[in-house]
Amino acid sequence: MKKAALSIAILSTTLITTHVMADDNWQFTVSPYLWAAGISGSTTSALGVDPETEISSHSLLNDLKFGGMIQATAQKGQHGIYTDLMYTDIRTNEGSNPIGSLDSTSKTTVFTLAYDYQVFNNQQAQLDLLVGARYWKTNVALDFTFNHEALPDTARFAETKQWVDPALGIKGRSMIANSQFFVEGGAGIGGFGLGSKLYYEFNANIGYQFTDNISAAVGYRYFDVNYDKNDYVYDIVQQGWLAGVSFSF
Repeated sequence: MKKAALSIAILSTTLITTHVMADDNWQFTVSPYLWAAGISGSTTSALGVDPETEISSHSLLNDLKFGGMIQATAQKGQHGIYTDLMYTDIRTNEGSNPIGSLDSTSKTTVFTLAYDYQVFNNQQAQLDLLVGARYWKTNVALDFTFNHEALPDTARFAETKQWVDPALGIKGRSMIANSQFFVEGGAGIGGFGLGSKLYYEFNANIGYQFTDNISAAVGYRYFDVNYDKNDYVYDIVQQGWLAGVSFSF
């Protein structure tokens, strides 16, 4: 397929890492957040068709059938488990012409599972290292409706790809002076040719700690993945602002 530009605003849920003291009790974190993300990139598959696709934030309610993201962290002392699940289902109508029209469906699942090792933690700041794996699944379906008498009424092409990447990451958090405000962020990298050629991401947020268990944050996230194997290319950049509320217990 040719290079396609997508711009979407995804209402999703996920987890924003909160402060965890390094003690012998289990600590858990759960958070919903809103991510207004733009997507651009190129895809190529064995379908042999090349629709131009563009989704604006204004058409999100029509194009985005479902979008969800949830993260879960369990920490005990310096050791923990980190998971992150993202799923989107985007369906668009590419318009009509004298020959016919095209409807496209793109479903993407990304799941990360990692061991979380806390290398530093005090009352003001913490720093964690992540080592794990990331699973990808992409499904593309193209439904054609033809108006030409020499062509069939409809035709459908569909392709699903899945792969697993090794994943490395880092995340941290620090209170600002003696206030209730904090900064937090993280970065990740993986693939290294074992699954995708390479993926990398980063995020940076500023937030406010309302209580020991509740905080809110706003920030920015950037995400880039490049997969190219067996005549299938998935080279996508996703980025945008986020805002969320986090709960720990």
